[in-house]
Amino acid sequence: MLDEKVDDLLTNPQFVAWTKYINHFNVKYPRKETSMVFPIAAHYGDDALFGVLEAAKKVESTKELASKLQAEQIKKLLSSNESPTYVFKAFNLDETGDTALDSPLFKTWLNYMKSFNDQNPRKKESMLTSIHRYYDQDNGVAKIVDEAMKNPRTETLAKELQAERL
Repeated sequence: MLDEKVDDLLTNPQFVAWTKYINHFNVKYPRKETSMVFPIAAHYGDDALFGVLEAAKKVESTKELASKLQAEQIKKLLSSNESPTYVFKAFNLDETGDTALDSPLFKTWLNYMKSFNDQNPRKKESMLTSIHRYYDQDNGVAKIVDEAMKNPRTETLAKELQAERL
C-alpha cells in the first residue's frame, strides 16, 4: 500500500480500510491510541504528505480524512519539536515566491509557529526567521511584503512582517 505514489494514497481502497481499522482500534483501546501519520510521513516525508493532504482537502470525497491527517501531522511535528523553519519548508512555502503569505498553508503554518513558540519559549521563532531562511532579506522578503500589501487578505500579515524587518 505505501509503495504507491503518495498522490494515490487517500483513494486506495486498502488505505481506506486501514484508516477504518485504525479508527476502530483507537476507539476500542483509547490508552493505546495510534496515529496514521507516523508511518505515512516516515515513508513519503512530511513535505510530500503535506502537499497531498492540502490538495485532498479540496476534494469532497477525501476532504474529511485529509483534514484529520493534516491535524495529526501538525500534532506529530509539535510533539517532535520540529522548528517552524523546518515546517515552513515541509509546507513548501519556500517555493511560493512573492505570494507566500497568500498560500492556503501559510495560515496553518502561522498557527503552528504560535503553538511551537508557546511550547518552546526559549526557542521562539518569528515569521521573519523562517521567511528569511529561504528568501533573500532585501529582495525576497521585500517583494513578499509588497505583494501581500496589495491583497486585503494578507495586508495585516504584511504589516506584521514589515514591523519585524525594522
